[in-house]
Amino acid sequence: MTINRALGEGAGRLNGAIRAVFLCYAATTAAALVAVMALMTVAWESLGHSAWAGRMLANFDIEWVAELAARYGSIAAMPMLFTILLVLALLAVVWLFLVGGALEVLCAGGTSFSGGCGKHFWRLLRLAVWSGICAIIPFAAGGALGGIGAKVWGGGSMATPLVYWGWFRDAVVIAGLGLVNLAFDYAAIAMAVEGRRQSLRALADAFRLIWRHPAKTLALYAVLWLVLALAMGLAAGISRMSAPASVPAVIALFLFRQAAVLAKTWCWLLFFPAQAAMWRALRPAAQARVSGNAVAAEPHAESSAVESPPAPSTAEGGPPEFTQAG
Repeated sequence: MTINRALGEGAGRLNGAIRAVFLCYAATTAAALVAVMALMTVAWESLGHSAWAGRMLANFDIEWVAELAARYGSIAAMPMLFTILLVLALLAVVWLFLVGGALEVLCAGGTSFSGGCGKHFWRLLRLAVWSGICAIIPFAAGGALGGIGAKVWGGGSMATPLVYWGWFRDAVVIAGLGLVNLAFDYAAIAMAVEGRRQSLRALADAFRLIWRHPAKTLALYAVLWLVLALAMGLAAGISRMSAPASVPAVIALFLFRQAAVLAKTWCWLLFFPAQAAMWRALRPAAQARVSGNAVAAEPHAESSAVESPPAPSTAEGGPPEFTQAG
């Protein structure tokens, strides 16, 4: 299975289930609106009594944070922090629901997107918990690398090596988190296609699959992220360059941004069918290798069996009759 073939099969399956793209677009847009409304409620309560309300309506001003701290003291960030945690929890639940529906329609061959959302939610939730535990390792590695850099270059007058080391540390953390995310994708695909319920074992099998086939799995993952980043970059660049000065221009910009969100949703959903195609190509090879080792350990039953001659029978199917010669 090549990268181009996996992408082609994934794009074909995704275009055949284009309704899932619109459902994910609608769900993510609704969740984003709820999140923005929750955050703006907290901000609006402070802006109603703030001297910087006019400037805040035009653009974000960092002095608003200082004003909140001067007014409320150390508890100024508590309402915002609590609201952000609630928003993140809401987005996580919505994301897990959407992933379940996408796996059912794009990978498992099902037809009900909503049914897949409920069918795979709790399995994906357990898988997300185990993946979150695995994500601690990259952060711990980043902290250890940061401590090493501080001991080696922290006391010197040259700050450039420490800056480069910080970039290396960040690259290690991002690469580790990407590996955990990739294992989550393959484990979720395996659980959806095979109907498995043991999330920890599926995650371990996913890491094992990546370890055995690093070139194909990592290359496909990098290409998929490149496609998503390209779509996001083009959408952001065109939106920044445009300066609407009339009502039709504002409407056109709004429609373009919604089309860009739809395109980014398509690119995000492409991860699942493309990686499912690669998983189907690599998984049978791994299973055949395991079964081949088991067969080599013990002889075939067919080779040891000796065929016995068929029992004689009459034309009517009854037992044969033996007669004595007179």
